[in-house]
Amino acid sequence: MQQRLAREAVDRREQQALHSYTWLEKTELSLRASQGTKVDSCRYGPDGKIQKTPVVQPPPEKKRG
Repeated sequence: MQQRLAREAVDRREQQALHSYTWLEKTELSLRASQGTKVDSCRYGPDGKIQKTPVVQPPPEKKRG
């Protein structure tokens, strides 16, 4: 019984640690001639669900010739 309670406590701590992380999610789309890339910053919200925030990327600079 004590081992089970100890394991549950460890599991809760591990879940709390995982929910404190943030990460970037990159999605690349390619359909025929059009292509696009989307980057989101992801983290766990207070409700335990993943929340995604779009990361705005600067437009690519054009080379001057």
